[in-house]
Amino acid sequence: RRKARPEDQEMLDQLERLRQDLNREHFQDGLPGIPIRLSSRMRTRLGELTLEDRTGRPVEIAISRRHVERDLWSEVRQTLLHELVHLWQADAGLAVEHGPAFRRKAREVGIEASAVRTGLSRRGAARYA
Repeated sequence: RRKARPEDQEMLDQLERLRQDLNREHFQDGLPGIPIRLSSRMRTRLGELTLEDRTGRPVEIAISRRHVERDLWSEVRQTLLHELVHLWQADAGLAVEHGPAFRRKAREVGIEASAVRTGLSRRGAARYA
């Protein structure tokens, strides 16, 4: 696991509070705790759940630094919730994918099954739907 930049700590704390709130609201506090990391390398993805190769055990959730800096907090929330649905899959022993179980759970928690930017960025520019 990479060490967080000191300047990231405030944002990581906000993301952790959001993770706890979403876990309570949508998963009845049933998901395990998991570290969150900001990634500067993500160019096409908004977030991802990293699984250990050998065991399939969830290791961390990475959120695109670019996404956090450019997009609305409501969109970052949707991304984190998307990754928590993947965490739910892993915790339940299901395949971590975007198949029928994922789509059902995504609808249940109130998000689109696809992870795309929608709405406006913080700068006010239109985003891809």
